[in-house]
Amino acid sequence: MSGSAHQTMTQQFRAPAVWCILLLALLPVSSSTQTNSTIPEPNNPAAVSESERQLEGLIHQKRWAEAGELVGELIQKDPANPRLLFWQGRVRFERNDPIGAIVTFRSAERLGLDTEGLHKALGLTYFVIHQYVLFEQQMDKAIKIDPTDFEPVYYLGRYYETTRNNFSRARDFFDRAIALKPNDTKSIFNRGYCLEMMGRLDEARAYYEKAIQLVEETQERYSWPYQGMARLLLTSDPEQALHYAEKAVKLEPDLDSNHLVLAKVKERMEKIPEAISELQIATHLNPTSAPPHYTLAILYKRIGNREAARMQIEEFNKLNSIYEPQ
Repeated sequence: MSGSAHQTMTQQFRAPAVWCILLLALLPVSSSTQTNSTIPEPNNPAAVSESERQLEGLIHQKRWAEAGELVGELIQKDPANPRLLFWQGRVRFERNDPIGAIVTFRSAERLGLDTEGLHKALGLTYFVIHQYVLFEQQMDKAIKIDPTDFEPVYYLGRYYETTRNNFSRARDFFDRAIALKPNDTKSIFNRGYCLEMMGRLDEARAYYEKAIQLVEETQERYSWPYQGMARLLLTSDPEQALHYAEKAVKLEPDLDSNHLVLAKVKERMEKIPEAISELQIATHLNPTSAPPHYTLAILYKRIGNREAARMQIEEFNKLNSIYEPQ
């Protein structure tokens, strides 16, 4: 169970779509609303043109094509404006151009932009292209600029958890992140996940329960702690595991890993057709993932459908040869 759980977590963290969400979460549109500004305002706020404010509005609305056109026009008029180059990097990242994003982020840096926001954005973009040493360097720079910001510490924890499989080191980063932001559900959950991977299941459960309490207090749509509880209870209390797995699906129905966990619970409860249904949903949500097809083959074989099992094995082999790490 732990191996499959870690594989699911790793795939989710590395997915480009997830990284886009993460980047959106840490790059504010307007620095004027931030207590600890990541994008510097000019000394004279009136110096910000109406066009720049229009650009920020387009980015806030995620109208990336229009934002890209406008920021290009503005840079032609003011090529030495590092704020504009930062926004151009942001737009390029969102339009699946990480190399272009890196070029413009670096240009902004050469023009004097040296903020935590720039280094976090540049670091995450390096992660997308698997430049992990450069990712760490940028996160370290962000931490030095603002030691009170939990985000770069959290992302270093995720890196050591998912890419390096160093759960002890990752746990230490999550400890630091929690010290900086005690009620961050993601840091709390991931600390528990590291403990689960280290075999310290009772401690992991305590962190999952704390994360669930915070999710329910804040009404945050964050399902991972419920997945964790479902895994931990799968053998000892399948009924409770079912409760948590169903809650995870309700919170984030488009997350394929939620359906995988629910399928495991259904299989444990000998509800094989229902488990198959959940696995089929998972393969629809994540068509490039091979493991669900292997599980489907096993379940189809259990109910006597050998032809369906054969087709799933073929699909598993095809996807595994293309997408899965060697």
